[in-house]
Amino acid sequence: MKTRKRRCLFLWPEVKRSIGLGHLYETLAVAQAAAGEGYHCTFLLAPYEPAKEVLAKTGFPYVEIRGGVREILRRREIRKAAYGNPFVLNHRAVKLSNQRLLGRAGFRVVVIDQLGGLRIEADVLVNSSPVRAWHRYSFGRVPPRTLFGLRYALLRSEFRKISGSSGRAVKVVVMMGGVDRTGATVRIARALKNLPIEGEIVLILGPGFRHNEELRKVLSEAGRRRRFVPLRAVSNVADVLRGAAFLICAGGNSLFEAAALGIPSLVLWEDGHERIQGRACENLGFALCLGSGRKTPLCRIRSEVLRLLESKEERLRMAKRARKCVDGLGTLRLLEVLEEREGNRPIY
Repeated sequence: MKTRKRRCLFLWPEVKRSIGLGHLYETLAVAQAAAGEGYHCTFLLAPYEPAKEVLAKTGFPYVEIRGGVREILRRREIRKAAYGNPFVLNHRAVKLSNQRLLGRAGFRVVVIDQLGGLRIEADVLVNSSPVRAWHRYSFGRVPPRTLFGLRYALLRSEFRKISGSSGRAVKVVVMMGGVDRTGATVRIARALKNLPIEGEIVLILGPGFRHNEELRKVLSEAGRRRRFVPLRAVSNVADVLRGAAFLICAGGNSLFEAAALGIPSLVLWEDGHERIQGRACENLGFALCLGSGRKTPLCRIRSEVLRLLESKEERLRMAKRARKCVDGLGTLRLLEVLEEREGNRPIY
């Protein structure tokens, strides 16, 4: 009896200090869902230690690459697995040449993008941003299957269990990304160290966080007046978020993770595109885009946090909007597309 060829999924997220780990976390969500359906998942990874630390905890194998797609295709085990299997590209700007080379090698190419404006020659294109202006692309002769909007937010399974913002202001969670390049966490801690409220402020520090001494000094100054809880190596972010009054974040994927749990966000953006996305989420009603994490005055951060903590009605209203906008099922919807057949040509 003929045995079915093993289904493989290759994932190539862009990882480096200048852009953080958002692309990795997004592709990790896809890998976790695919593994549950029997795919053998392999990551292609640049030599960036924080990214390796994240993957080491998941058990997913990875191949370290220092070049580009030609280096990947020189590997015999990858070439052999090419025909009909999906290859996920998740870079800040996915190169057309990479799409073409992988397609010619026999892969079903899946592009995960955010900012739009690219030429896409792939089988599937995912852009989960709520910014409609970023959904503009040019396509080849055969356009891809397009999956646009928050319905396709790629979240890990831990974010599919609805929680909701706490009616009581039990805690505030600060999560400024896997790297926090500008050290906004330190500024936020300084702004909140004398906040006259009960409850704790949880600081989730990513594997690339390097502002340790500055943060230690701020927490030492706060002493017992403010209960800060710094956390590293968090394996399940959703567990930490549950019960939070709201999340303070930079405006990346963390916005959608919190929204899926019914938790509103206050955005202190790091990069310009996060400002645009933060404002889009504010317009949808589940976030407040306060300003730059590097430049917003500390007094304004403090006053806005205090105002939101004291406004239970506003938080509950934002939580309701969050649950309506992000249901946490985007990864499963992508997987359904990978399982579909087009005529006699399987997606996988």
